[in-house]
Amino acid sequence: MKPPSLVRPVLLLVLLSITLAGCNRYIVRDSAAYTAEIGWTASAFQQSGDLHLLQAAASAQEGGLAACVRAADLGLVLTIRGPWHAAMALYLIDAGGDPGPAPEVPSAEIWCTQRLGPNAGPAASGSPAPGASR
Repeated sequence: MKPPSLVRPVLLLVLLSITLAGCNRYIVRDSAAYTAEIGWTASAFQQSGDLHLLQAAASAQEGGLAACVRAADLGLVLTIRGPWHAAMALYLIDAGGDPGPAPEVPSAEIWCTQRLGPNAGPAASGSPAPGASR
């Protein structure tokens, strides 16, 4: 005679314990901690965006409009859309008001042209500015 296998009883016990104990239907996070995380992320977006825009301004002085456009594209998205994303995250957890539609991000070429002056020339031959489609 074979000794009884313990595989079935152990699997049944594991399944039963998971079913009875289960996982909570909702994961609850401390709203103050989550709000602080969102605030920190928004601050990081702003600082990173500012840094990219400073780099774009420096690139413009050295490499002209094309270099400025390449550097400014991400900086504009971070500084303009970052605060909206933070406000939307707070709204989704019922910790803030509706931020409304996402703000438009200006073209990096337009942003750089305003800083370099009207005689800066096109950013690239025949290609649209990177921020124009946003």
